[in-house]
Amino acid sequence: MSETETLLEIKDLEKHFSQSTGWVGSLLGKDKAVRAVDGVSLSLDRGEIVSIVGESGCGKTTLGKSLLRLIEPTAGSIEFHGTDITELPDDEMRDLRKEMQIVFQDPFQSLNPKKTVRQLVRQPLEIHGMSRTEAEARVVDALEDVGLSPVSDFLDRYPEEMSGGQLQRVSFARSLVLEPSFVVADEPTSMLDTSIRARVLDLMEELRNERDLSFLVITHDLSVARYLSDRVGVMYLGRLVEIGDADEMIMDPKHPYSKALIESIPSPTPYEEFDPADIEGEVPDPIDVPSGCRFHPRCPVATEECKRIEPEWRMVPTEGDASRYVECHEVDPKHVPADPQPQ
Repeated sequence: MSETETLLEIKDLEKHFSQSTGWVGSLLGKDKAVRAVDGVSLSLDRGEIVSIVGESGCGKTTLGKSLLRLIEPTAGSIEFHGTDITELPDDEMRDLRKEMQIVFQDPFQSLNPKKTVRQLVRQPLEIHGMSRTEAEARVVDALEDVGLSPVSDFLDRYPEEMSGGQLQRVSFARSLVLEPSFVVADEPTSMLDTSIRARVLDLMEELRNERDLSFLVITHDLSVARYLSDRVGVMYLGRLVEIGDADEMIMDPKHPYSKALIESIPSPTPYEEFDPADIEGEVPDPIDVPSGCRFHPRCPVATEECKRIEPEWRMVPTEGDASRYVECHEVDPKHVPADPQPQ
């Protein structure tokens, strides 16, 4: 994996959805904004796997779709190969999509049940104008790459004739057939049982190593994030609150919310006492975000400063070489980085 070539860099990315207050409120300009992604900065190297974790509704999937402009960002920049793609017109963005692909969470929903595997994997190539002969060869190669062999056994099957694990491999083949350099994988194993899940994760690792692919993995499963990722980022209420080396993040979380997520995982040892983190209250409404640190209403160590002042990124010392960034007033408050953006 390259340590120096930055493939993707996002700065202060926002995606706000308007929630109507009715026609009277709309006329008065009182429509409210759901702040699904609210100022996220992140970089991704060529060949790197970064996982984004957090509770449902924290903005993970919206972040992933915004990076590909499947939904249009409200503000911020997305630099891909050094070009800010938020400024690209539709025709240039269409050409760039060969480089940027997504694997959706549920292959049963994302794959057209009326098309065969051959048609499903070939369709992206046809959209981009490839000849039928060349497309057929690419389809075979893509299916072999994801381990669906002999390919002849799968080409003319329909989705209903395949298992969940096989369908997820078809989803990967469909994304990889255009030979992208960056893939967003949205909960790639959540619909699979344990044995098949391991095979899909191994497949992603193989594809990273063989193709130098970069992945942004959206997941709520911390075990998946640790197994697969170089780095793990934690999102809460539209913000990235911590990011760092995957093993260090899981073994020694710094942000109170990260700690709570990790402590909520039961031990696999049946006789070990389970003492989950105590976080009071519910996740606040993303329309009415708390002042200061948005986690402070539920945080066990919140101070008056946390209630009033929004925390900035701090780069905290770690045992390894990788940088750890945390958005918290109470984490190593004397150490403020020269560069406030996570890398």
